[in-house]
Amino acid sequence: MINNKCKSILTIIFLLSFLHSQTTRDVVQLKNGDIIKGIITENVFNDYIRIELAGGSIITFQYSEILNITKETVNNIIPNESNDRIIGREIKQIDSPNPQTSLWFKGPILGYTYIPNANNLAIGIGYLNGNTTSFFNADKKEEHFSDIYLDYAASPVESFKMIGVNILYSINNNISINSYIPIIIDQSWEWNPASEYENWFEENQPDQFGESGLGDISVGLSYLLDFKDYRIDFGSYYKFATGSSPDEKPDNSWSSTGSGQTDLGFGLHGDFKLSSSIFVSGFGDYKIRNEAMYNYDGIKFDRKWGNKHSYGCRLTLGLIPNLAIAIQLSTLSSEDYSIDGEQIKDSAYDYIRFKPSIGYHLKTSGKTVNIQLKYSNIISGKNVSRHKDFIISSSILF
Repeated sequence: MINNKCKSILTIIFLLSFLHSQTTRDVVQLKNGDIIKGIITENVFNDYIRIELAGGSIITFQYSEILNITKETVNNIIPNESNDRIIGREIKQIDSPNPQTSLWFKGPILGYTYIPNANNLAIGIGYLNGNTTSFFNADKKEEHFSDIYLDYAASPVESFKMIGVNILYSINNNISINSYIPIIIDQSWEWNPASEYENWFEENQPDQFGESGLGDISVGLSYLLDFKDYRIDFGSYYKFATGSSPDEKPDNSWSSTGSGQTDLGFGLHGDFKLSSSIFVSGFGDYKIRNEAMYNYDGIKFDRKWGNKHSYGCRLTLGLIPNLAIAIQLSTLSSEDYSIDGEQIKDSAYDYIRFKPSIGYHLKTSGKTVNIQLKYSNIISGKNVSRHKDFIISSSILF
């Protein structure tokens, strides 16, 4: 009987030892065919995972690289077993990324080079509310509209409201296509005449308006070079004349929704990580503005707006994982435009724009939502209105 009891006890001990020796580990199957086995120590949904191998090495994979994640039961895991070579792929020790900044260009304020993961979509929508009461003249001096109209009596304000929709789709991790769709809500001159000039304004300068509706749509293509701490993309785009043309607007309208001509643009953009919470972005763009025919009251002529080039840089600082602030400074310059091949001297314009912003992002059900507030102010320029714009925008990253 004692022998039977001993056998039973030994059997139970063996079963418990066997069960204790069994454990599970994660199996990550990559799209390139590699299979990685270990313990997932961090899983940020729809962003990246960190997996610790049996030998102690830690490696990070983006969700865009992963085909499937499963678990398997493993017997007799040897603590010192090294699993650094799996399916012909050598895994080296990798510094553990800061989960706040491993995808530093993805928000809360998106980098200039941001594209979604392969075969994914990002949609952004922004609302702009701007106005101006002054302009910079040919001598780069600021003049107020009220200086021009009856010695401060009019105090006119030019206002502008629009919605912009950005659609971005990644063909793979390097190539993406994008489209920008502007929708003009309101363009107007608002007058505030003094009582003694009321009749004069009603007869000579009634409230004028600009047209509303669809603006000029742009479609582009870009190629991304992605390195550890910096990213560079090269892109081009074509702007279609989908908005109303200036020569089609009614007599009492002072602005159309489009330019009446097409553009071809080229750009270079970069994001450079300085630390775990700071990165710098820069861009340079050149736009070729194509010639178009206009017809004003039966008078036809060809006009070519001056080509434009712009440059800018931005400093972005992450305050907490979901909150960031940024300061951007940019400049734009145009060439003189021409009519029927004749260049119109001193018709070029330029400006310097200052744009601070704050961004917040949150993750919900596999999507990341970025929300930004921006203030844009033209602080210097030539032959250009001094616009001051408030912008609120939201991006949904799938």
